[in-house]
Amino acid sequence: MNRKMIFRILGNIIMFEGAIMLLPFLVSLIYKEHTAIYFIITAAVAIAIGYILANLKTENRHIYAKEGFIIVALSWVVVSLVGALPFYISGEIPNYIDAFFETVSGFTTTGSTILNDIEVLSRGMLFWRCFTHWIGGMGVLVFVLALIPKSEGQDMFLMKAEVPGPIVGKLVSKVHMTARILYGIYAFLTVIEIIFLLFGGMPLFDSIVHAFSTAGTGGYAIKNSSIAFYNSYYIDMVVTVFMLLFGINFNLYYLLLLKDFKQIFKSEELRWYILIIAVFTGIITVNTLDIYGNVSESFRYSIFQVTSIITTTGFATTDFGMWPTLSQILLLLLMVVGACAGSTGGGMKISRIMILVKSAKCSIKKMVSPRSVTTINVEGKSVDKQVLDFAYSYFVVYALIFFASVLLISFENLDIKNCAFFDVPDKMYEAKLLQAGDLLQKENQIFESYVPKKRFKKKYYKKNPNSSPPGPEYENTETGERLLLGNNGFINYRKSEESDEIEEENLFETVWLDRKYEDKTYQLQDGTISLKQAVELAKKEEEKWEKTVTKNVLKSRPSKVDVYKNGEDGSVFLRFCFRKTYHGVEELVQKKLMESADTKSLSVEYADCYDDQIVVSSCKGADSFLSNEGVMYEAGKQKEIKTVLSLQSALKLVSKELPSYHGYHISKISLCYRMCSDAGKESEHEAGEKYTTSPCYLMLFSEKENQEEFALVDCKTGTVDYVRNY
Repeated sequence: MNRKMIFRILGNIIMFEGAIMLLPFLVSLIYKEHTAIYFIITAAVAIAIGYILANLKTENRHIYAKEGFIIVALSWVVVSLVGALPFYISGEIPNYIDAFFETVSGFTTTGSTILNDIEVLSRGMLFWRCFTHWIGGMGVLVFVLALIPKSEGQDMFLMKAEVPGPIVGKLVSKVHMTARILYGIYAFLTVIEIIFLLFGGMPLFDSIVHAFSTAGTGGYAIKNSSIAFYNSYYIDMVVTVFMLLFGINFNLYYLLLLKDFKQIFKSEELRWYILIIAVFTGIITVNTLDIYGNVSESFRYSIFQVTSIITTTGFATTDFGMWPTLSQILLLLLMVVGACAGSTGGGMKISRIMILVKSAKCSIKKMVSPRSVTTINVEGKSVDKQVLDFAYSYFVVYALIFFASVLLISFENLDIKNCAFFDVPDKMYEAKLLQAGDLLQKENQIFESYVPKKRFKKKYYKKNPNSSPPGPEYENTETGERLLLGNNGFINYRKSEESDEIEEENLFETVWLDRKYEDKTYQLQDGTISLKQAVELAKKEEEKWEKTVTKNVLKSRPSKVDVYKNGEDGSVFLRFCFRKTYHGVEELVQKKLMESADTKSLSVEYADCYDDQIVVSSCKGADSFLSNEGVMYEAGKQKEIKTVLSLQSALKLVSKELPSYHGYHISKISLCYRMCSDAGKESEHEAGEKYTTSPCYLMLFSEKENQEEFALVDCKTGTVDYVRNY
């Protein structure tokens, strides 16, 4: 084995990877992002290491099939290890294993991601992420061969090891010229797609990165909702057409340049490719008519998904998990079939499927007529026995890897619940809750938890049934301190009048604390504080309140922090939001009966409830505490739900109840507890008010910006409540 030659070629690959990192570096500079430094550091290190390896002295510069396969295998690993560094050292993907996964998925054009929120990445990182698709689409080594001509004439072994398909041939006499022609066609189609996307109103940056992902048939998007974000028939069709084009054998484009139209039309693989897309699209269009309501919309979503799946791109414009079983099975088949050989698409490749189908046909014919002579013809030529053996071997290895992957994943005990967007508790309950009605008995205890009572003078105390909540209000007119108490569990405390003056236009950042977040530093009025330190201050303030209501069955958990500008000095203050949890479930929704102004009829609405807010503007502690809703006590015995409706069943129930579902995207699925007043009226959070709680699946839909609808599915009964304008 020629090890030095292997290292020399890997060195060239590393150098070129370092060189192409200058592109995301420039993007970061254009958008004035600090991530530029991480690209230039990684590029410099990669070029230095690559240069050393590429200049290793060796007398034997020949490589053969064995070296070719080793180089290809190692190249994918090496480029991914290096390519993951900008994600990791910048902190945008803080775990290196996760960064490596994301990069491997990029270069191999798999399209799987570990990111929950893609849109938080910087423009430079988004560009690099999608650019890995473009480089990996044609193959890293094909890219290198296009730029580095080999004089030894051994390039074909690299080409054979890299380019997918049962048969690999040269377009011209020299391999590096073949590679250049392929990448020239590849780049030309990419540019054309960018232009067409721009005509559809897509921003320039978005057009470039989505063209990269389309060309590489990888499917990395820069929006959480993928291409569905743009909600454009034109953009959907443009992306569909180019996904289809990049799934065609690139040799046919070369024949197109030579104006050899006869050979193009004779391509059997192309005819199979177009026929499969047409047939599957037609079937799914008819099968999903009930969902989308008309042929145009059904065709739009069907052809996009079919083309995306068969080319293994992975873009999405709708939730095909809601499609009928037939449509889902057809998509699953397309995943295995894949696109044409010599394209950027993945899968088995249509050429291999053709060979296997025709081989099976010949075998059956041989069984019926043992003495008959049969041949397998593809593209008008007899298939060589070696090619046939390779196709069989590829299929067997493909199947073995698939089943091995399924076996390994099965150890995680994954099912539909565990794959949902929430943690499913071990047990679910129906229970009665009782609004607190004795808080004023703990008045002195509350004062001890917050501030000495002597700092206040009693302004007034009255039990007014028209005030919400009735209770005492204490105020220090000199300092602006104020404390309000309600017998039903309401409490509001502020240190100064400024604590209540929150202008939403001054909001410049929101950090979700129930997800992975970066520990940042903020400038408050009296000094700097890290986010983690501020979280601890807010938790301590919340704990003071928790201690005053020991029977409370609702527990608090920090959910997010809103960062607001606090004047001209550049300081900020932080408003923390604490979500109330019940039986381990974070969300609670309150049923409300609302009267329509037009018809005077009652309609049902639901709203989030029980958010505690704590404001921190000082390094010493919190400024204010606000609990907008009351505190609940558990009353009576809770009843465990023995049979819980599965998420899959809930989704089917919702799809049946929503005739207007077409064009919608499910943006959120979570588990919640629905609270309904036993009085059968809108809750006024009165002391002693009784509630019945029941676990539900909460499904949030979005059709257009600022227009959301949602459904609640009872986990016990399967009852579906559908509500507009959530």
